Amino acid sequence: MTTPPPHSTPLPGPADRRPIIVAGLGRLGLRMVQLLLGQGCRVRVITELSCPAWHVRTAREAGAELFTGDFRDPAIWTAAGVLECQAAAITSADDSRNLETSIRVKRLAPQLRMVTRVDAPHLGHRLQHDFDLHAALCPADLSGAHFVNAALEASLAEVPSAGPRRSTGPRRPSLLMLVLVLLVACLVTGTLVFHHAKGMPWTDATYFTVSILTTVGFGDYHLQHDPALLKGFGMILMLAGITLIALLVSLFSHYLITGEATRQQHERAARQRRRHVIVAGMGSLGFAVLRALQERGISAVCIEQDRTRMEGVAILHGVPVIEGDATSAEMLLRAGIDRARAVIAVTSADGTNLEIALRARSLTDQRRPTAPLPVILGCQDDLLADRLSAASNAYLPLSSAEIAAPIFAEATLGRPLVSPGQPGSR
Repeated sequence: MTTPPPHSTPLPGPADRRPIIVAGLGRLGLRMVQLLLGQGCRVRVITELSCPAWHVRTAREAGAELFTGDFRDPAIWTAAGVLECQAAAITSADDSRNLETSIRVKRLAPQLRMVTRVDAPHLGHRLQHDFDLHAALCPADLSGAHFVNAALEASLAEVPSAGPRRSTGPRRPSLLMLVLVLLVACLVTGTLVFHHAKGMPWTDATYFTVSILTTVGFGDYHLQHDPALLKGFGMILMLAGITLIALLVSLFSHYLITGEATRQQHERAARQRRRHVIVAGMGSLGFAVLRALQERGISAVCIEQDRTRMEGVAILHGVPVIEGDATSAEMLLRAGIDRARAVIAVTSADGTNLEIALRARSLTDQRRPTAPLPVILGCQDDLLADRLSAASNAYLPLSSAEIAAPIFAEATLGRPLVSPGQPGSR
C-alpha cells in the first residue's frame, strides 16, 4: 500500500469547514462522498454525463453539490471553488487522466491537499514525489490482502484427498507423439529387414536405416544389386523419412513458438499443487491478491486468458498460469480445484466473477461434496453482493471500492474517520 508522505500543508482537522472536491463518481467516488458527508464535510462532486444516473441521484440526495463536465478542464474546478477548498480526491479509473488533472489542479491551487487514484501501485511513490501529491493510492493494492484474509479464514483446515485422477474430458492424441512413434516404427522395421534380408550386423542395419530415413546416403551401403522387393522397401523408407522428419521439425517448431511447451509446463506445475488458492483474473486486483498470497507463503495457481498478463505473472512471480476462460470447468480442473483451499475470482466484470463462482461450486459439489470450497469474488454491485451472501455462506463477495474508500477518505481528510457518537463527530 502506498502511504502518504510528509507534507508541508497543515492537516485539516475536524473543525475545518472548507469544502472537499471529489472528481469522478464511480463506485469508489460515490462511497467516498458518502463517507465524507458522514464526517460532516461539505462535499462538491465533479462528474461527467456518462456517470450512472443512480450514482448522481444518490450523491445529490446525500447532500453533495454536483458539477457536471470533464474533470480535466480547469474551468470546472474553478466553478467548483477549488481555491477555497481544503482538499481534492480524483477517483476515476483512468490513470493518465488522473495524473493530467492532478498536475493542472496543483498548478491552479498549489496549497490544495491532493489525493489521486492510480491502478499501478509501483508508480504511487514516484507520482507523490515528482508531482507534489499528498497521496497516490491504488484500490487494488489496498484491498488485495482483504481478499486473501477472507479466503484463508473461510478455507478448510484440511483438504481431503481428491482420489484417483479423473479425466476432464476426451483428450486428443498428440500429433507430435504420433509422428515420433511412426518414425521409431520405421527405424525398427528397417533395422529388422536389413538385418535378416541382407545379413547385416545390428549396428550396421540400424546405421543403414537411419541413412535412408534421413536421405543422407553416404554410398557405403546401397540396394543397387538387391531384389526389387527390397529396393521397393528402401524407397518407401526414403519417402516415409522425408515426410515424417519434415512433420517432426514443423510440429516441434510450432510446439515451441506457440507457447504449447510453456502451457504444458504450467499445467504440470499446477498438478503438483495442493492446498493452494486459485486466482481467476490477473488484472491489477489479481496481481495484488497474488502478491498478498506470496507474502503469506500460500501457493497459488492463476487462470488468465490474456497471454501478456500470463507471461508477466510467470516471470515476476513464478506461479503456474492456466491459459483459458476461468468460467470453463476444464480450466478450473486443470488449475486443481479438487485440491484447492479456495477460489478468488477477481476479473473486471461482476457477471464473470459470479459465473466462475457458480461453476466452482458445482464442480466441488460433484467431486468433493464433503469439502465445500469457499469462493471469494469481486463484486461492486451492492444488490448482487447482498443476494450472494444470503444465498450461501460459501459465496463471499467483496468490493475493492468499499475496502479502499475509507483509506482514500482518511488520506483526503488528513485524519482518521470518526464514527458517529465519538468525540469530534458532527
